[in-house]
Amino acid sequence: MKYMNSNSPPMQLVQHTFLLLIIGVFCPIIAQDTNETLSDVNINIPEVALIDIESQSGSKSVNLSIRGATEAGKSSVTNNTDDSLWLNYSSVVNSANPSRKITVYIASGQAPPGTYLSLKAANYTGNGHGNHGQPRDNYIILNSNANQNLITDIGSAYTGHGYGNGHKLTYLIRRQGKSADHLIRAGDYVPMTIVYTITDN
Repeated sequence: MKYMNSNSPPMQLVQHTFLLLIIGVFCPIIAQDTNETLSDVNINIPEVALIDIESQSGSKSVNLSIRGATEAGKSSVTNNTDDSLWLNYSSVVNSANPSRKITVYIASGQAPPGTYLSLKAANYTGNGHGNHGQPRDNYIILNSNANQNLITDIGSAYTGHGYGNGHKLTYLIRRQGKSADHLIRAGDYVPMTIVYTITDN
């Protein structure tokens, strides 16, 4: 018994020391305010891919007529164009797909026999900013078989909104050639629907 009593004080000392260590560890954490503090800021930028067609009148329709001959003996029809529409877009790309393109195709209808419907986009002009796309150099003949690239290499950019901003579109209705003139027929034809799509390259 005397042997055990002589060890009691050291055991109590160990217990007191443990409590003091706990207090010494946690008290500084509670009182950590200094002349500086931190705040985390989480930022998210969403992808954007928007496209629209604008005109001065507000209409997205185009009316084209192949001109008939005005003098006997001359070619029965001549080509005609319309450049009243402008292509607007807004784009924010991501690192995995850093560029976009605009494609075009005929969704319904077709050009009258003996003719082609062609389309060209002009270089960008307007009040926008960013990496605007590069249009094709020449007219493309529209068809319903597949999408065709109209504008490529669009990065993060916006064209400006409305008529006079973006890429001016020019539609051209033209003869297929002298060998197809015999196919041309007068009349009003079923309207064609042209679809423009902005998508990743």
